[in-house]
Amino acid sequence: MRPHTARKLSFVRESVCRARSLFIIGAWARERSAGATIQPSEKKETLTFWTITAAIGLPMILAVALVGLDMRADLSELKPAELNPASEADKGVSLVGWPDLKGLRESPARVRMLGYMLDDLRRPHEGNRADIFILLPEAGQFLHPAHRIPDQSVVVWPTYPVVFRYRQLVWVTGVLSRALRSPGDDLPAWAMTFADMSPADERDIGRWFRP
Repeated sequence: MRPHTARKLSFVRESVCRARSLFIIGAWARERSAGATIQPSEKKETLTFWTITAAIGLPMILAVALVGLDMRADLSELKPAELNPASEADKGVSLVGWPDLKGLRESPARVRMLGYMLDDLRRPHEGNRADIFILLPEAGQFLHPAHRIPDQSVVVWPTYPVVFRYRQLVWVTGVLSRALRSPGDDLPAWAMTFADMSPADERDIGRWFRP
Protein backbone atom coordinates (compact mmCIF):
# COMPACT_ATOMS: atom_id res chain seq x y z
CA MET A 1 0.00 0.00 0.00
CA ARG A 2 1.39 3.45 -0.94
CA PRO A 3 2.18 5.82 1.99
CA HIS A 4 -0.28 8.54 0.93
CA THR A 5 -3.05 5.94 0.53
CA ALA A 6 -2.33 4.67 4.03
CA ARG A 7 -2.61 8.21 5.40
CA LYS A 8 -6.01 8.61 3.73
CA LEU A 9 -7.24 5.39 5.31
CA SER A 10 -5.88 6.50 8.68
CA PHE A 11 -7.93 9.70 8.58
CA VAL A 12 -11.07 7.80 7.58
CA ARG A 13 -10.52 5.27 10.38
CA GLU A 14 -10.13 8.12 12.85
CA SER A 15 -13.45 9.63 11.78
CA VAL A 16 -15.16 6.25 12.12
CA CYS A 17 -13.72 5.82 15.63
CA ARG A 18 -15.05 9.21 16.66
CA ALA A 19 -18.48 8.35 15.33
CA ARG A 20 -18.34 5.04 17.21
CA SER A 21 -17.53 6.91 20.42
CA LEU A 22 -20.63 9.03 20.02
CA PHE A 23 -22.76 5.91 19.63
CA ILE A 24 -21.18 4.34 22.74
CA ILE A 25 -21.98 7.45 24.76
CA GLY A 26 -25.55 7.34 23.49
CA ALA A 27 -25.92 3.65 24.37
CA TRP A 28 -24.58 4.32 27.87
CA ALA A 29 -27.09 7.13 28.33
CA ARG A 30 -29.97 4.89 27.22
CA GLU A 31 -28.92 2.06 29.59
CA ARG A 32 -28.66 4.50 32.48
CA SER A 33 -32.15 5.80 31.90
CA ALA A 34 -33.70 2.36 31.30
CA GLY A 35 -33.77 1.42 34.99
CA ALA A 36 -35.27 4.64 36.26
CA THR A 37 -38.32 6.72 35.61
CA ILE A 38 -37.47 9.50 33.21
CA GLN A 39 -38.59 12.88 34.40
CA PRO A 40 -39.49 15.66 31.93
CA SER A 41 -36.40 17.60 33.04
CA GLU A 42 -34.20 14.57 32.28
CA LYS A 43 -35.73 14.26 28.83
CA LYS A 44 -34.90 17.91 28.19
CA GLU A 45 -31.33 17.41 29.39
CA THR A 46 -30.92 14.36 27.13
CA LEU A 47 -32.23 16.28 24.12
CA THR A 48 -29.88 19.16 24.89
CA PHE A 49 -26.96 16.74 25.21
CA TRP A 50 -27.63 15.15 21.81
CA THR A 51 -28.13 18.54 20.18
CA ILE A 52 -24.74 19.77 21.44
CA THR A 53 -23.06 16.48 20.53
CA ALA A 54 -24.43 16.61 16.98
CA ALA A 55 -23.54 20.29 16.54
CA ILE A 56 -19.92 19.73 17.63
CA GLY A 57 -19.16 16.14 16.67
CA LEU A 58 -20.68 15.78 13.21
CA PRO A 59 -18.90 18.76 11.58
CA MET A 60 -15.63 17.55 13.12
CA ILE A 61 -16.09 14.05 11.75
CA LEU A 62 -17.03 15.43 8.32
CA ALA A 63 -13.98 17.71 8.26
CA VAL A 64 -11.63 14.85 9.21
CA ALA A 65 -13.12 12.60 6.53
CA LEU A 66 -12.86 15.28 3.83
CA VAL A 67 -9.24 16.07 4.71
CA GLY A 68 -8.37 12.36 4.61
CA LEU A 69 -9.96 11.87 1.20
CA ASP A 70 -8.38 15.06 -0.17
CA MET A 71 -4.79 14.29 0.85
CA ARG A 72 -2.07 14.08 -1.81
CA ALA A 73 1.42 12.64 -1.48
CA ASP A 74 4.10 15.03 -0.18
CA LEU A 75 7.09 15.05 -2.56
CA SER A 76 9.34 17.40 -0.60
CA GLU A 77 11.54 14.64 0.89
CA LEU A 78 11.60 12.23 -2.06
CA LYS A 79 14.79 11.72 -4.05
CA PRO A 80 15.16 10.18 -7.52
CA ALA A 81 15.53 6.41 -7.46
CA GLU A 82 19.01 5.09 -8.20
CA LEU A 83 17.77 3.14 -11.21
CA ASN A 84 15.22 5.18 -13.13
CA PRO A 85 13.19 3.67 -15.97
CA ALA A 86 14.33 5.89 -18.84
CA SER A 87 12.90 6.27 -22.32
CA GLU A 88 14.40 7.65 -25.50
CA ALA A 89 12.73 11.01 -24.83
CA ASP A 90 14.38 11.22 -21.39
CA LYS A 91 17.97 10.82 -22.60
CA GLY A 92 20.03 13.90 -21.82
CA VAL A 93 17.47 15.12 -19.27
CA SER A 94 18.30 14.97 -15.55
CA LEU A 95 15.62 13.95 -13.07
CA VAL A 96 15.59 16.41 -10.15
CA GLY A 97 13.90 15.78 -6.81
CA TRP A 98 12.80 18.55 -4.49
CA PRO A 99 15.60 17.91 -1.93
CA ASP A 100 18.10 18.32 -4.80
CA LEU A 101 17.25 22.02 -5.13
CA LYS A 102 19.21 22.84 -1.97
CA GLY A 103 22.61 22.17 -3.56
CA LEU A 104 21.68 22.52 -7.23
CA ARG A 105 23.78 24.69 -9.53
CA GLU A 106 22.34 26.42 -12.54
CA SER A 107 22.94 24.64 -15.83
CA PRO A 108 21.78 25.11 -19.43
CA ALA A 109 20.86 21.43 -19.50
CA ARG A 110 17.19 20.50 -19.31
CA VAL A 111 15.82 18.88 -16.17
CA ARG A 112 12.64 17.02 -15.32
CA MET A 113 10.59 17.51 -12.16
CA LEU A 114 7.41 16.08 -10.66
CA GLY A 115 5.10 18.35 -8.70
CA TYR A 116 1.67 19.87 -8.27
CA MET A 117 0.30 22.61 -10.50
CA LEU A 118 -0.76 25.66 -8.47
CA ASP A 119 -1.86 29.12 -9.54
CA ASP A 120 0.26 32.26 -9.59
CA LEU A 121 -0.94 35.72 -8.55
CA ARG A 122 -3.06 36.02 -11.70
CA ARG A 123 -5.06 32.96 -10.59
CA PRO A 124 -6.06 31.32 -13.91
CA HIS A 125 -9.44 29.64 -13.84
CA GLU A 126 -9.77 25.87 -13.90
CA GLY A 127 -9.65 24.58 -17.47
CA ASN A 128 -8.37 27.87 -18.95
CA ARG A 129 -5.11 28.26 -20.84
CA ALA A 130 -2.21 29.45 -18.69
CA ASP A 131 1.19 30.73 -19.80
CA ILE A 132 2.60 30.56 -16.25
CA PHE A 133 1.97 28.48 -13.12
CA ILE A 134 3.66 27.49 -9.87
CA LEU A 135 5.07 24.00 -9.25
CA LEU A 136 5.13 22.81 -5.62
CA PRO A 137 6.05 19.54 -3.87
CA GLU A 138 2.73 19.47 -2.00
CA ALA A 139 -0.84 20.18 -3.01
CA GLY A 140 -2.30 21.21 0.33
CA GLN A 141 -5.51 19.84 1.82
CA PHE A 142 -9.18 20.66 2.11
CA LEU A 143 -8.65 22.90 5.15
CA HIS A 144 -4.96 23.82 4.69
CA PRO A 145 -3.55 25.43 1.52
CA ALA A 146 -0.14 24.32 0.30
CA HIS A 147 2.92 25.87 1.96
CA ARG A 148 4.68 28.11 -0.55
CA ILE A 149 8.27 28.00 0.67
CA PRO A 150 10.42 30.03 -1.78
CA ASP A 151 13.25 27.47 -1.96
CA GLN A 152 10.67 24.75 -2.60
CA SER A 153 8.75 26.62 -5.30
CA VAL A 154 9.29 26.81 -9.06
CA VAL A 155 7.59 29.30 -11.36
CA VAL A 156 7.07 27.52 -14.68
CA TRP A 157 6.95 29.27 -18.06
CA PRO A 158 5.64 26.74 -20.62
CA THR A 159 6.81 26.91 -24.20
CA TYR A 160 3.13 26.97 -25.17
CA PRO A 161 0.09 27.79 -22.98
CA VAL A 162 -1.20 24.75 -21.10
CA VAL A 163 -4.59 23.84 -19.66
CA PHE A 164 -4.58 24.80 -15.99
CA ARG A 165 -5.70 22.07 -13.56
CA TYR A 166 -5.53 23.18 -9.94
CA ARG A 167 -3.47 20.79 -7.75
CA GLN A 168 -2.90 18.35 -10.60
CA LEU A 169 0.18 16.12 -10.42
CA VAL A 170 2.31 16.94 -13.47
CA TRP A 171 5.69 16.37 -15.07
CA VAL A 172 7.57 19.47 -16.25
CA THR A 173 10.74 19.48 -18.32
CA GLY A 174 12.73 22.63 -19.02
CA VAL A 175 15.71 24.81 -18.17
CA LEU A 176 15.93 25.43 -14.42
CA SER A 177 17.56 28.58 -13.02
CA ARG A 178 17.36 30.94 -10.09
CA ALA A 179 14.37 33.29 -10.30
CA LEU A 180 14.80 37.05 -10.25
CA ARG A 181 13.57 38.17 -6.84
CA SER A 182 14.48 40.52 -4.02
CA PRO A 183 15.93 39.15 -0.78
CA GLY A 184 13.19 38.35 1.69
CA ASP A 185 10.47 37.94 -0.95
CA ASP A 186 8.11 35.01 -0.54
CA LEU A 187 8.09 34.48 -4.31
CA PRO A 188 9.47 31.26 -5.89
CA ALA A 189 13.26 31.05 -5.75
CA TRP A 190 13.43 28.94 -8.91
CA ALA A 191 12.20 29.41 -12.47
CA MET A 192 11.81 26.90 -15.28
CA THR A 193 11.70 28.26 -18.82
CA PHE A 194 10.98 26.67 -22.21
CA ALA A 195 9.05 24.06 -20.26
CA ASP A 196 6.99 21.15 -21.50
CA MET A 197 4.20 19.90 -19.23
CA SER A 198 2.35 16.58 -19.17
CA PRO A 199 -0.07 15.01 -16.64
CA ALA A 200 1.44 12.49 -14.23
CA ASP A 201 0.03 9.46 -12.47
CA GLU A 202 0.30 8.75 -8.74
CA ARG A 203 2.11 5.52 -9.63
CA ASP A 204 4.95 7.63 -11.06
CA ILE A 205 5.87 8.66 -7.52
CA GLY A 206 6.85 5.16 -6.44
CA ARG A 207 8.27 4.36 -9.86
CA TRP A 208 10.70 7.26 -10.06
CA PHE A 209 11.36 8.33 -6.46
CA ARG A 210 12.38 6.92 -3.08
CA PRO A 211 12.24 8.38 0.48
